[in-house]
Formats: sequence, C-alpha cells, structure tokens
Amino acid sequence: MRRTLLVGLIALVIANAATAIFARTPPRRAAPDEAYALVYVGARDCPPCRTWDKERRSDLMAGGTMRRVAFREFVVERLAELRSPQAWPADLAGLRPYFEPLGAPQWLLLKNETVLAKAAGMTQWDEQMLPLLHYVAGR
Repeated sequence: MRRTLLVGLIALVIANAATAIFARTPPRRAAPDEAYALVYVGARDCPPCRTWDKERRSDLMAGGTMRRVAFREFVVERLAELRSPQAWPADLAGLRPYFEPLGAPQWLLLKNETVLAKAAGMTQWDEQMLPLLHYVAGR
C-alpha cells in the first residue's frame, strides 16, 4: 500500500513538473503561412511613445524582424483619447480590453488573431516583446 502510494505520488510530481515546463514553452517560430501581427497603441503627447517612435521603430522595421509579422498601429493625439471607445478603429475595437489599463505605449502580439503576448512601457518592450518578436521571426 505504501509503495503504491509512493509510486503514485512520484508519478503525480513528474506529471505536474512536465506540465509546468511545457506551459512556459514560447510560441513556435513563424511559418510562412502563419499570420502574426504586432499591434501598437500610442499617443503623440506621450513621452515614452515619442521615444519608441524615434529610437526603436526604425530599427524594428529595418532589421528584418517584421517581414513575418504584420504591423498595425493606433496613435491618438492625446493619451486621454484612448479612454474613448469611439476613438478606436472598428478593426481594433475588440482588442481594447487587452490594453487595460489604458495607457501608452502598449503592444500586443497576435497569432491568427489570438493574443499571445502583451507589453506595456519601454522596459517591457525591450525585455519582453522585442526578444519575443525576434524569436517568432526566427532571428
């Protein structure tokens, strides 16, 4: 009885460890037929948004990462405008809840219209989203 219980407990621990490892597996690299998209939300009166626009955007677009990832942006004049549902384009309105709390800059990485990852602020862009984009693009 004790031996059976011990073997069962060990099997349960191994199964849970395997599940935890596989749950953290990053998405696969993009195959040519997969639809990845990066959605950027920003505001012209937002200093971090201006920094991203001047310092990071051109490197991203020129570096080859975005050959396999479509890019869509929604930029408003004033940050406060992001709170207005009427300001959002119809094709992005369904993503609005993913940008809560509403602020900028923020990014979503989508695969076949399913949200894979979210980043908010320059630190998360540099440390999370950009490496993930490089990985997905196979760079």
